Amino acid sequence: MDNLKYNKSHASDPTARDAIAAADEMPEKVHNAIIIIKKFLEICDMELAARVQIRDKKTGRIWK
Repeated sequence: MDNLKYNKSHASDPTARDAIAAADEMPEKVHNAIIIIKKFLEICDMELAARVQIRDKKTGRIWK
């Protein structure tokens, strides 16, 4: 089901929606790493040509 506000029986399910949204949220350390990479490239008078992919060594999750 694409709409996370409701469960399969079409009843409102804010707890599940909030849990899924929290799990999908990018951690602050990943966000900060991307900012640092972009600032470093700016100092070197360069820019990103494609999206950055970062893998968390502990969880194995890849952030794009």
